[in-house]
Order: sequence, then C-alpha cells, then structure tokens
Amino acid sequence: MARSVIEPVNRIESAMRRMASGNFSEPIHVDNRDEMGELSVRINQTAAELAKLQETTLAEERARALQDRINRVTMAQEEERRRISRELHDGLGPSLAAIGNRIRACKQRVRSDPERAESELDEIADGVVAHIQEIRELIHDLRPLALDQLGLVGAVSQLVETFEHETEISASLSETGNILLDPLGE
Repeated sequence: MARSVIEPVNRIESAMRRMASGNFSEPIHVDNRDEMGELSVRINQTAAELAKLQETTLAEERARALQDRINRVTMAQEEERRRISRELHDGLGPSLAAIGNRIRACKQRVRSDPERAESELDEIADGVVAHIQEIRELIHDLRPLALDQLGLVGAVSQLVETFEHETEISASLSETGNILLDPLGE
C-alpha cells in the first residue's frame, strides 16, 4: 500500500521540479486508478497547456524583437534618405543650376570675348569634375564598395577603423555588433 502512494508521489515531485524549471516535455507516468492517477493526468494536462503558453510567449517575444529591429532599420533608412535628399537639394541642385546659368552666359560671351568665355568654360569644367566626385561620394554612401567586398561585419569594422584614425578615439566592434568607444584611449 505504501508503495502505491510513495512511488507516485516521488514521480509527481520529480515532474513538478522539472516543470518549475520550465521543462514541460516529460509527462508523469502514474498507473494508479485512484486520486494519484487522476492528479497525474491533471498535472500532465496543465503541463501541456503551460508548454503551449510558453511557446506562444516566446513566439510573441521574437515577433516583438523582430518588429523592433525592422522599425530601427526603417528609421535609419528614412534618416539616410532625408540626409541624401538634403545634400542633393542644398548642395548639388543649386550648384548644377549655377553651372547651367554660367554656360548660358558663356554662350552669349563667346562672340564678344572668346578668351574670357574659354576661361569661364575651363572653370565650369573644373566645377563639373568636383560635382562628379560629390556624386560618387553620395553613391558610395548609398552602397559602400566595402559592403560588397568584405560583407557587413568587415565593412563596419573598416568604418570603425576609419573613425579611429580620423578622430583619434579608440573604438572597437564587439561580438554582439555594438561599437565600443573609449574617448580617453584607455
């Protein structure tokens, strides 16, 4: 009689310890057809429900984390678009309009003062070369060549090294992808 009570109690106790630690995968096996057997059936049902709840909770947490990442990436993309738009609107756009105006002025001046028109066209050509370089830099900012050549981690590492060199602030890339700064260089 004692065995029919002690063994199921020990099994239930062991199963409850597993469940308390989050392991709901091993059901309790009690063959008794009394209250102990019924208790083990109810505990197994509760464990199955808790396992489903745990899976749902984990899935929801992963979905929230993924949505947070998507939101951060989207915000970064939008900020980059705004920056590029400002650069084009405030820098390149007006400069190209000015070049157009200068070319029209040279066109009118070509008959009356060809030497001055030629000198002006040389200056305009130099300006165009500078604007081509500016466009190349914008293109590079949109998709750095290092990204294709080195992959994301290599490209970010290269950016960190460039940052260190330009600012003389010690920086490193952690295994988790965080950039660690040491402004004192210690």
